[in-house]
Amino acid sequence: MKPTDPTETKPKWMRRTQITIGYVAAFCVIYPTLIVLSRFDDYYMFPNGAVLDRVFDWENWSRIDLLRTWDGELLVRDVYDVCFDRRAIKGTTVRSGSFVWLGGDAPLIRGGDANYDDVERASGLDPPGESCVGYFGSHLGAELLLFSSEFDWQRAKPNQKPRANLRTQGQSTSTGRPPP
Repeated sequence: MKPTDPTETKPKWMRRTQITIGYVAAFCVIYPTLIVLSRFDDYYMFPNGAVLDRVFDWENWSRIDLLRTWDGELLVRDVYDVCFDRRAIKGTTVRSGSFVWLGGDAPLIRGGDANYDDVERASGLDPPGESCVGYFGSHLGAELLLFSSEFDWQRAKPNQKPRANLRTQGQSTSTGRPPP
C-alpha cells in the first residue's frame, strides 16, 4: 500500500470541482430557505396602532395574527378578514368566528360573548342594512392587506373613504360620535 503524504495536494481540477459543488449545494439550500422566509416579514398597521402580522406556524405553514401594538399583546390568531376605521376593527378568524375590538386598552370581544352586539353597534362599522362602512367599504381579506399596497389606508384619498362621504353629506353615525 502506498503511504499518503500530508504535503501532497490534490490536483487543481479536483479542488475547483469540490469548491464548485460546495457553492452549488449551499445555494440549493440557502436560496429556497430565503424565499420561504421572506414571506414572513409582512405586516399591516391599522390607524389605531394595531398590527396584522404574518407569523410562521409549523402546523399551518403561516397564519396572520392581530397584535395590539407593534410589539404588543396578541389579540387574535388566524385573522381571515377585517373591516376597520380609525377607532375600531371588526373581523372574522379562521377558527374562532367573529370579533370586534374598539382599540386602546379595550378588551377584544368575540362573537359568542354576551355584549358582542352592543360593542358591534358602538364600533359603528356594521350599521343596519350594510355590511361594513370602514375605510374601504367592505371586509378585506387579511392576506390581501398584507400583499397589496393599494389598500394602504394612509395613501387613500379622503373622497375614496366611505366615512368621508358621510361627513360631507352632514350625516352622523348611529354611535353618536363624528365620523373619523
